[in-house]
Amino acid sequence: MKILLIGLLVAGSTIALNTKKGVDTINTTEITKDSLLTMLSYGLPARGIYGETVHQVALKYGFRYYAVAGCVVTEQLVDSVKKENEKVSMKIAVMHGINWKEQFEKDVQVQLEINKEAIKTE
Repeated sequence: MKILLIGLLVAGSTIALNTKKGVDTINTTEITKDSLLTMLSYGLPARGIYGETVHQVALKYGFRYYAVAGCVVTEQLVDSVKKENEKVSMKIAVMHGINWKEQFEKDVQVQLEINKEAIKTE
């Protein structure tokens, strides 16, 4: 019990000291599958170079898409996906700003052109 209490005090002190110094304690350079946010999707998935580019840019933004159904969905599923994606969207907005969706689409278009050029030169 004493070890647990000491560990909590040390961790709390470290966080408090780092916060006072203005040090960002979150390491955003290491993105693992478990640390990614998940946007749910259904319907026909984006494929080909466009789909790959969307996935590539999404990873840079700290999320991934996960298909929960195909084209045949229920109203309940649509509502559940919408509610979950709104929560995830708010978290992404905290990281990338309120207009993240517009910037995301611009970034996808820029990256798509880069990817197309890379394919041409191969």
